[in-house]
Amino acid sequence: MKLPGFDREQQRLLVLLVRLHIGILKMTDLVKFARYDERDVLSLIRLLRLAVILNKSRQATDKTQKSPSKLTALLRIGHWSLNKVILNTTH
Repeated sequence: MKLPGFDREQQRLLVLLVRLHIGILKMTDLVKFARYDERDVLSLIRLLRLAVILNKSRQATDKTQKSPSKLTALLRIGHWSLNKVILNTTH
């Protein structure tokens, strides 16, 4: 597989994320990475699964009213945390 800009380990991670983003997640399906901790990989899989669910529900709903909305994501990995507004709309 050729993905310019991604090294081999990053490509393996992308392949794993795509393969495990649906279906039943078994811990035996996870592969070891030199650079990525298993908990971080599990967090990425969960985030991708959540994104897929949110995208599907977004496509299935009709627009009924316009109202201000704000969506904030809080991500904690070890001692590192990110609190980021990912959607902020005012109509």
